[in-house]
Amino acid sequence: GNPFRNTGPPHLFTWSATYDGLTRFDQNGYLKPWLAISWERKDNLTWVLKLRKKVKFSNGKLFNAESVVTTLNFLTSDKAYKEAVAKEFEFIKSAHSLDDITVKIITKRPIPLLPRSLPLLHVIEPEEWKKLGPDKYAKQPLGTGPYKLVNYSPGVFKYESFKDSWRPPIIPKLEIIAVPDSFMRAQGVISGQLDIAMSIGPEEVNIIKNNGGKGLDWLSASLWAINFHHGRGTPLDNVLVREALNLAVDRKSLITGLLEGRTLIATQPSPKIAYGYNYSLKDIKYDPEKAKSLLHKAGYPDGFKFVVEGVLGAGANHAAMYQKVAQDLAIIGITMEVRPFPITQLI
Repeated sequence: GNPFRNTGPPHLFTWSATYDGLTRFDQNGYLKPWLAISWERKDNLTWVLKLRKKVKFSNGKLFNAESVVTTLNFLTSDKAYKEAVAKEFEFIKSAHSLDDITVKIITKRPIPLLPRSLPLLHVIEPEEWKKLGPDKYAKQPLGTGPYKLVNYSPGVFKYESFKDSWRPPIIPKLEIIAVPDSFMRAQGVISGQLDIAMSIGPEEVNIIKNNGGKGLDWLSASLWAINFHHGRGTPLDNVLVREALNLAVDRKSLITGLLEGRTLIATQPSPKIAYGYNYSLKDIKYDPEKAKSLLHKAGYPDGFKFVVEGVLGAGANHAAMYQKVAQDLAIIGITMEVRPFPITQLI
């Protein structure tokens, strides 16, 4: 329930039941007004935001400029040292309310894309936050979203509708259950224990479809990559080795065989939907012979072994994708061992 502890899934899938940011991205990646209805850059370091009127928190208190100022003051304070979201707003120098619906934000340096950071700014109710503190507030979260948490047990969150929300829900009750494995999520849908499963891949989609499931799709603006640690006295310190690993992976067959051809070969650490995507970068070509040549030049003609810690079951066919990469690397003499890694530990 602490909206500042993490910046990625699965938390971002569920926080919008309770919380709202100041802005929001739609399904096509375009920025939309949300709790803030407009914003203006006054100079290189100053922004003024106009807020939505007549918005309430789930305890009945009104959302206003002070709510935003309290949220930003916490994130820029020493008390937020362990909050991941605080790192995303380290550029904030100060925040002030000009009136009930107007906030002035001053930054330490020019931040021309400030509004695109604001979906992460989940606004908390000032009085309860000050009274409870982050840890207790996390168990009794209050936001401006369509649901209010009524019961929490490890891995299970039960919500009731907050009818006075500015975006009231159609469904009166909501239960969110943490199921770490994608196959088990699909089985939960088939058995009727779950109505919706998030972060599933084509195999799970087909299983659900074959058992009568409807309205199914799997799309996300995300990128799958294996990241290397450099500077540890291993073969991965050598740029020729890293280039060889890249050339050895047959991305096209991975996408065709495991993801039903539903995505593209990545050329950079960003999906196309992201602002600043560079369309001029070309695909990395599959060339195992050149990869072997580079390994020989780097001093590893017989290959080597390395370990990847991978989050399995969190998304589309992750386990099979790791196995496919390991098979491709084995062709050039490299052994990649995959060790399961819990997503909570990764975050």
